[in-house]
Amino acid sequence: MYLVTGFDLLEETCYWYDRRFWTEPLFRDDKSMGVQLQESQLRDPDRMARLLLVIALAYLWLMYLGCMAVLAGHIPLIDRADRRDCSLFHYGWRWLRRLLRLDLYLPVRFCPHPFTRLSAVRGVG
Repeated sequence: MYLVTGFDLLEETCYWYDRRFWTEPLFRDDKSMGVQLQESQLRDPDRMARLLLVIALAYLWLMYLGCMAVLAGHIPLIDRADRRDCSLFHYGWRWLRRLLRLDLYLPVRFCPHPFTRLSAVRGVG
């Protein structure tokens, strides 16, 4: 594969290209596939900053819920078990909807326990 870039070093190009796969899902979740940020129609920078803060906190919480759903093996309850179709954000969104629908406990945390590691659970991950 050929990459056209303004970076001088190959290592620097590869470093930033690898990061691309972490940032694209974030923007997709914030826009078309998630909270529909483009629909806010806000023009005031202060209001937009406050909205982005709220979205960032909600994003972190939903990522936490998605991580916990994967670690606990609950993905078959909210999505296909044979392949991963959703981001962790969407797993968190679906898991939140399930918890609310069944009137179950909502854990309010923002990061998994430090001793847990995300790994594939029953073919998911």
